[in-house]
Amino acid sequence: MDRLVIDHVSKHFGKTAALQSVSLQIGHGLFGLLGPNGAGKTTFMRVLATLLAPDSGSMRYKDIQWGKQPERVRNILGYLPQNFNVFKNISGYECLDYIGVLKGLRDKKQRRAQIETLLERVNLTAEAHKKTGHYSGGMKRRLGIAQALLGNPEIIIVDEPTAGLDPEERIRFRNVLREVAAGRIIVLSTHIVEDIEATCSSVAVIKKGIATQFDSLSKLAQEAAGHVWLWKVRPEQAVDLQSKVNVISSTTTEDHVELRVLAKESPSREAIPVSPTLEEGYLIWNQR
Repeated sequence: MDRLVIDHVSKHFGKTAALQSVSLQIGHGLFGLLGPNGAGKTTFMRVLATLLAPDSGSMRYKDIQWGKQPERVRNILGYLPQNFNVFKNISGYECLDYIGVLKGLRDKKQRRAQIETLLERVNLTAEAHKKTGHYSGGMKRRLGIAQALLGNPEIIIVDEPTAGLDPEERIRFRNVLREVAAGRIIVLSTHIVEDIEATCSSVAVIKKGIATQFDSLSKLAQEAAGHVWLWKVRPEQAVDLQSKVNVISSTTTEDHVELRVLAKESPSREAIPVSPTLEEGYLIWNQR
């Protein structure tokens, strides 16, 4: 299987290291890049999209070299930036038609057929001829993934796609990503653990420009093995404990509260060790 290979890529802005020798190998399917705001995710995505040149390192896919063949790279890429803005006075269809021309889809009949298929895929057929100025945030993101799919690219880059979306739109967008992932590479950048958990099969975490890759989500979750405890306490105890231990979540029943606590050692004799979640593994990794 062909892989996207990122080899020791670094990028600086003045004295600030945005990316520090990032090395990843990304196969087909949905790959997550997880990290807090300011970690270097968007810089990495812009380097991958050939919008920024790295200071050092290389990237390749099949026989294509990023630094030497940017036009060939762009021919196989689809890109949905964090802020996807379009002219408000054109329709969704007109937007895709214009972008299709820019992507080199010269045959009008074939371009129309592809646009209609993509509008149906992202559930925008009914709104295709409405002005994009009337689109909701979720509709604009779905239009954004449609334009990224124009030309049937082999690699799609999606930067913070669900930030600011309501829960229903977030679920709809994730479903679209899963549907289009077959047979291509999709790199999804986000700070939302739930997005990675719901869509991706492998992940890298990034902090201060340094990235660590995990072959599976379960391996990242296991970073918190032995550090997660389930502690049943009385409701009045729960309030007091919030400020004393690292409570990840709580569940209230009729007579007690179940706390999930993140700690290197058991916080109490009554606390029992439990299997960690992806979020808990990420939290432990991020604290190092």
